[in-house]
Amino acid sequence: MFDENRPQFPGGDSALAEYLRENTLYPRAILHFHPTGTVIVGFCVKKDGSISDVRIVDRGNISEHFNKEAIRVVQTMPKWIPATRQGQPICMPMLVRVNFGLDGQRISDE
Repeated sequence: MFDENRPQFPGGDSALAEYLRENTLYPRAILHFHPTGTVIVGFCVKKDGSISDVRIVDRGNISEHFNKEAIRVVQTMPKWIPATRQGQPICMPMLVRVNFGLDGQRISDE
């Protein structure tokens, strides 16, 4: 048996939810359609806590504008606390849900 810990966003799950809420911008280009939805983004947390290999895992049948914004917001996340196995940092894949809605979400300038 070995000891393994998953990666953590600095401050935990509630801080991750707050980061996504505060930094995800609703795309102005599709504002008049009023779509809402969720994009699931996959990425790897590297040994140093940085993010790599950001990709869309589930588009949720919504706008490509949402997909681009979801990738942008994940790529700009601060470094995570990396996963460890037997006390040593390891790379580990992760998933996050990026939600889009007009309820208090900031609108992009573009």
